[in-house]
Amino acid sequence: MKYIIPLFMLVFSHFAIAGFIPVGVQNNIMKSTITGEWEWSLCHSSNYEDSTSINDMFSQCGGDYIMLGAGLANDDSLALLAAAMFSDITTYTAKNETHAANGSQWYFNGLSMGFAGIDDLIEQNAADIEGIDENDRLSWHTSTDGAEWEHDLLTPVYVLNGWRAGSEIDIYEGTDWMRYVYTYSSSLAIPVHEPYSLGIFMSALALMFVRRNKI
Repeated sequence: MKYIIPLFMLVFSHFAIAGFIPVGVQNNIMKSTITGEWEWSLCHSSNYEDSTSINDMFSQCGGDYIMLGAGLANDDSLALLAAAMFSDITTYTAKNETHAANGSQWYFNGLSMGFAGIDDLIEQNAADIEGIDENDRLSWHTSTDGAEWEHDLLTPVYVLNGWRAGSEIDIYEGTDWMRYVYTYSSSLAIPVHEPYSLGIFMSALALMFVRRNKI
């Protein structure tokens, strides 16, 4: 018995994966869960009425995965969030077009940026106004010049005021709604191939029996 516990600790330690990457749009997730159990890092937050450049918003986000979310400033949870690789979130999409990644639909152009559910269509005017009562949509106004959101054929340079967080819409001035951006590095995961894990298990098992026979 004294060899069995170390054996299982050895085998199952090789299946350990740090952190968690949520798939699809998530609702009502505690901030402590995101930074604690999921091991993501907050890299940007700003009020929905504030403008910020795209570069500044992502400048502290060093991981290859990015999570966009929204919630009330004094709330302990985010009303909604979704995550994907940074390259997917910032892939240019034409007006009313989306790009599927990690269980969500993403869009990014000079009108707005954000996400919707995996089976959803969007209607940019300029933010996504489709499915007003749905809670799986986030839309932030964007711009190429920091003032207007009318250049949908260009990659955005600024995030202007946020417009939507789920079914909450027309979020402009004097709001308690916040944008949240988190980052996560997939290199934190520990990849182990099944044959290698099985080899460890068999070797440890053989060692246990050899030692028992010598007692």
